[in-house]
Amino acid sequence: MSQTNALAGSVLVRPNIAQGLVDATSRATDLFDFFLANGLVQQLRGGAPLKWGVKTAGNGSAEVFVEGQALPASGRRTLVQASQSPTYFRARAGITGHLRDNLRTGAVVEADAWAGELADAQQAVLYQMESSFLGSTADLGIASIVDAGDTYAGIAPGSYAAWAALETAVGGAMTAGNLQDAYETLTGGTYLGSPSVILCNVNQLGNYGALVGPGSGTSSQTRLMLPASAPGAYDIGVTRPGVQQFNGIPLVGIRGMTSTEVYFLSLGAQNLGNGQVIPGVSIQVHRDIQVDMLGKTSDSDDAQVSMAAMLVVANRRRHAKLTGVSA
Repeated sequence: MSQTNALAGSVLVRPNIAQGLVDATSRATDLFDFFLANGLVQQLRGGAPLKWGVKTAGNGSAEVFVEGQALPASGRRTLVQASQSPTYFRARAGITGHLRDNLRTGAVVEADAWAGELADAQQAVLYQMESSFLGSTADLGIASIVDAGDTYAGIAPGSYAAWAALETAVGGAMTAGNLQDAYETLTGGTYLGSPSVILCNVNQLGNYGALVGPGSGTSSQTRLMLPASAPGAYDIGVTRPGVQQFNGIPLVGIRGMTSTEVYFLSLGAQNLGNGQVIPGVSIQVHRDIQVDMLGKTSDSDDAQVSMAAMLVVANRRRHAKLTGVSA
């Protein structure tokens, strides 16, 4: 009888194991990546918490007067101090002594499995931070910070009306009208915003693209995208990255963002005083990614990977969000 794979394969045939790993997890950090790419991730200057002054009302003594009229009472600015503290994020990584022995002898398909564990812990920290910044926890997530009612940085809009972002409850499908209304109100005389980016979940990119086009159900002329790599190709897709704008403002898809919310953010610089100028929205880092080896309590090697940062909106009056937009 001839020798066969079934009988001798496990003894004679060398296993064909590819080097490296394929990452099948889903831990996108689109918000952090967008901020990093646009210079909006910065090292916090000085200690924590970060404090800055806010003028919530101006001198109200201005008047029209006639000859001989008595002077009005003096007016003044209303000033309040904002204060925000960074949030600390961490993950723990470890390998056993038995695995370390195999790493030392090169009996692994990953060149440095310990480095791989540390890199994965770092990704876990960034993803935890991303998820937190996209949430609604006070002083932490964008849904609470860019808001008309929630207290932010210790200042309540109920006490200081000027400390409220523009918030519009759509309660239905995205329309050109509600986008235009938000834009006009935000850039008008009350909010004085200058939106430079619109952030939303990628599903809203599709909704925006379908306002006029193949998915709109209207007779509006459809704009075809003709790929440079394939001139003349028929492409009715409406969510290609980098091609969607509203009033010249780019729309950017953030995969972890709440699917029913759309944010108009004004990223222009804000002066906090004492020469400190930060973007209108930024991630301020108090502790950059840090790896600390833990003391030995067993044969394993363990490390803590940590980071401290906060999402800072210097003047929430300059931003807007739409809520309840149909997914």
